[in-house]
Amino acid sequence: MAHLSVNQLVSETRKAMLGTGYHFGVADDIARAAQWLSAHGFVPSDELLALMNADSKPEPMRPVIDGQHVLLEGAVGLADVMAGLDFCEAFEAAGFSLKGLLYPNLSRALIALRASPPTGRFALDEGAMLSSLIGSAKAEIDLVRCGFAPDLPEAWPARITIDDDCYEMLKKRAFETYVPSSEKSRAAGAGAGLNDND
Repeated sequence: MAHLSVNQLVSETRKAMLGTGYHFGVADDIARAAQWLSAHGFVPSDELLALMNADSKPEPMRPVIDGQHVLLEGAVGLADVMAGLDFCEAFEAAGFSLKGLLYPNLSRALIALRASPPTGRFALDEGAMLSSLIGSAKAEIDLVRCGFAPDLPEAWPARITIDDDCYEMLKKRAFETYVPSSEKSRAAGAGAGLNDND
């Protein structure tokens, strides 16, 4: 097991998602989701590994809208969840059901991170916050719009533990974003300086 700081996990995840082929905005959202989960003491190693090995879908699925309720069903990926949240705002949905989540914990984190306007706040339909399901493999959740903010941890953990296979894949994917070493890249400022003042 690798032991990292939260900031290191966020940085490696963002670069790895860029190296996997995601646009910066999506890569940043995934990195912030990993940060939110690690702040609650959980690192989604299996989900991050699966995400890096999966074929990314070109377009998110279109949600089903039934009155004041939005439904996503099938193989629901992270882009689908984010698009579904946008639909929730556009249609002022009172409820949001997701069934068949491919990445349950990362999805919950993305929803929690949208707790502020314009999307509004969401809680589980039984009144609990999303953090109560962290670590669960449950692939479906039902949400309702509510008027209270999500519970936040009091402090970041000093170190977090991540599966070795996941960490190695994060580093491998992140490497895809590095500029190859050359005279031209060094002249442009890449790499380490010659002394501490460079």
